Amino acid sequence: FQADSHLRWFNQLGSEVKRDSDAVTANNFECLQDRDTCRVLIKEWQCATVESPIEIGLESEIVIGSNLGDLAWDLLYSCVLGARVGHTCEVDWQPDYADSHIGSPPVERFRAEILVTCLVSMATSYAELDPDSRLQLAELHKTRGNNYFRSGQLGAAILNYNRALAYCLLPGSLATTPASSVSDWSADSRLRSLSRLIRQNMAGLQLAAKPNCNPEFVIANCDAALVKAIDDADPADMLAKRFYRRGCAQLALGQLDLAQTNLARAASLAPTDRAVSARLAEVEAGLKRSEARLASGMKAMFSPGKR
Repeated sequence: FQADSHLRWFNQLGSEVKRDSDAVTANNFECLQDRDTCRVLIKEWQCATVESPIEIGLESEIVIGSNLGDLAWDLLYSCVLGARVGHTCEVDWQPDYADSHIGSPPVERFRAEILVTCLVSMATSYAELDPDSRLQLAELHKTRGNNYFRSGQLGAAILNYNRALAYCLLPGSLATTPASSVSDWSADSRLRSLSRLIRQNMAGLQLAAKPNCNPEFVIANCDAALVKAIDDADPADMLAKRFYRRGCAQLALGQLDLAQTNLARAASLAPTDRAVSARLAEVEAGLKRSEARLASGMKAMFSPGKR
């Protein structure tokens, strides 16, 4: 979740609690995670388009992640997920922030103060879940992310993709951090495969967030989506999407040589895909123009001047 500067936690004495990596670590038992049962008190909820899912000012018991597909509940979960008992989560997303950050919620303005009063019961930790259970939960959140993506609610989509990814990665890995090595991935090939698919979708989502696309984010997710992809025999069309999206991001950064390499690889995997062919032609034309400008500059540099 990428709204760190607009998501702050406070303890019961009013002192600000800094959000650190421990707050979103998969096997941190002190912080709230999916399927935990807790009691919360909503002190404030300001949103013109989405009403609070529970009564404001009344302490209520919730199960994190239990109400699937409801945007109001998703906003509530995004506030308390990773918090600890006694913390007040203060959220303030402004329209200009929501317009420029893919991690912001799909609402024009959202402000809330929510106190976590107690932890009623803990769900089975990520570390204790068997691969089948983790796969089922990851698929569930991925599907929700896909549905939000299709409806254009990109903030809600990325939030659900992050949760899905947390079930796929080994305990202790951060769901929001692209895998840097093979050791960050689960030993279960099904979870590895699903992780790569989620990364692929996250890259596509970021590309769709025009004009606020973050090319580095796209490249990082495509890199992770290609880890062991050949060894695990991922389908050619999936590989093509990853190379294509990485090439598009490199093109946006002006890295034409790298973009050509990745788009050519995508074209070899999906030779009938017109979008891939068109983007590859665009890059190759750009390279020719660059070469022509360079040749012209060199000629002017070494040509004898007029006398």
